[in-house]
Amino acid sequence: MFSKTIEFSAPNPSVLLQPVPIKRLMPDWYKKMTNYLGRKALKEDSTIKKCIPFLDTLTSGYVILNQVDFMFYKQKENILWKTNQSLPSLRKWNIGIETHGLQQVASDMVQKDEDDQPYKWLNPWRIKTPKNYSCLFTNPFNSSHSRKFRIIDGIVDTDMYDIRINFPFFLKKIEEDLPITIKKGEPIALVFPFMRDEWKMTIKKDIIDHEQHEVNLFRSIVDNYKNFVWRKKRYD
Repeated sequence: MFSKTIEFSAPNPSVLLQPVPIKRLMPDWYKKMTNYLGRKALKEDSTIKKCIPFLDTLTSGYVILNQVDFMFYKQKENILWKTNQSLPSLRKWNIGIETHGLQQVASDMVQKDEDDQPYKWLNPWRIKTPKNYSCLFTNPFNSSHSRKFRIIDGIVDTDMYDIRINFPFFLKKIEEDLPITIKKGEPIALVFPFMRDEWKMTIKKDIIDHEQHEVNLFRSIVDNYKNFVWRKKRYD
């Protein structure tokens, strides 16, 4: 039974590509990967596909999808973009791309393979979470979806903020004869809801008997963490 609901709303939801649980976009490379490099019957040399913490990163949260194809291309020293849609019509639905001033970000935020011009994805969805819940907006965890661009991470208290949230990003560097196309349906941002709480850090001497703990935890040949520690997360 689900105890919490995250709401994505728009004036025209039926004509938009709607947000989806990230688990629906499981990467093909992960699907094709084998569980073991060695002899399967003997459970030899497990791969990352047997790592439950890694699997959680691929199945937790929701993604905002790009609504139409956008092509970024270089013309002389300028980066331009285009789409086959009417930009004013898209803008009416808060779909499109805007630029930020260079002075709005620090140069140290830009990675070596990125253009230093900050851009912003316009997002047509208003996002609402229950009381005391916020959302982390970031790039899909451990995924190749965002290799063409990288959004700037942000946290918004979406239980109180009733305005559509846009996503600043940096684009990968472009060669003049090699444009970058962000296709419709590609993830723009991962939405990860979490409960706000107050925390205080402490440092203490470790007195746990780790050897005994490992003996207790790793009694089975495989799936010890999955069977004895892990709690299933659901994002539907």
